Amino acid sequence: MVCGSRIFLWNLRLVNQPNFDLAVVSPHPDDAEMWCGGLLAKMAALGRSTAIVDLSEGELGSRGSVQLRAKEAAQASAELSVKQRFQAGLPDGRINPADEEQVDKVVAVLREVRAEVLVVPYEQERHPDHSAASRLLRRAVFLAGLVKFKAGGVGLRPWATKQLLFYPMRVQAAPTFIVDTSEFQTQKLAAIKAYGTQFGLVGNGPATLLSSELSLQSIETRDRFFGAMIGVSHGEPYLALSPLRVADPVDFFRNNSTFSALLFPERI
Repeated sequence: MVCGSRIFLWNLRLVNQPNFDLAVVSPHPDDAEMWCGGLLAKMAALGRSTAIVDLSEGELGSRGSVQLRAKEAAQASAELSVKQRFQAGLPDGRINPADEEQVDKVVAVLREVRAEVLVVPYEQERHPDHSAASRLLRRAVFLAGLVKFKAGGVGLRPWATKQLLFYPMRVQAAPTFIVDTSEFQTQKLAAIKAYGTQFGLVGNGPATLLSSELSLQSIETRDRFFGAMIGVSHGEPYLALSPLRVADPVDFFRNNSTFSALLFPERI
C-alpha cells in the first residue's frame, strides 16, 4: 500500500508538471513580439522554455492576409527562439470576455500550454481586443485551475499558473518591475520586422498605425524610456496584481540598486 501511494504521488507530480517556463498571450500575431519580445528572447537565452499563445489569427488586419501573417509569426518565433506557438481561434475584432465558448477555448489552451509564468495584456488599452483579452484571460486563468470546470475535452487536466503578469502596450502604466532587455533589442526588432506586411516593409496596403514610419521608432523610444528608469539602455515594463515578495533585500539590491535610474516615475 505504501508503494502504491508513492506511485500515486509520483504520477500526480508528473501531471502537475509545467510544459513551459513562461508564455505570453497575444491578442493578435505581432503583439507579443512588439511588447514582450525582449523578455522572450532573454528567457530563451537563459535556458527557459517559452511559448506564445495567439488568441486570434489577425484576420481583420488591413494589410496582408491570414496566410502571410502565419508565416511571419513563424519567422518571428524563430528570431526569439520561442519553443512553440499556439492558436486559440478567437474571432479578431470580437474578443469577448462574456462569451462562454471563447472562455472555454482559452481555458483549454491554457491547460495545454501549462506555463509557470503567464504574461497577458494590460486591461487599459487603445485596441478594444486588447482590453477584452485582458478581462477574458483573468477569467480563464482562474477557471483553468478549477478541477470541476470542464473545457477542452478529455486529457486536459486543470492548471494553475504560478504567476500572472500584465504587459502594457500603448497606454502608459506604472510598472511593478522592468526587465533589462538591453542585450536583446536587436533580436526583438528582428522579430517585429518579420511582420513585414503589417509594418509596411513589404507589399502594398492602406496606411495604418503600424505601417507608419514612426511605428518602429515609437517602440524603440518606449524601450529606451523604461530602460532609463532602471539605468540601462532598454527595458520592458510589467505589472503584477499585488506587491512582489523579496526574501533578502540586501542580496536583491546588491544587483538591483535604484541609484542607477536616469528617469523617474511621476511623484505625487
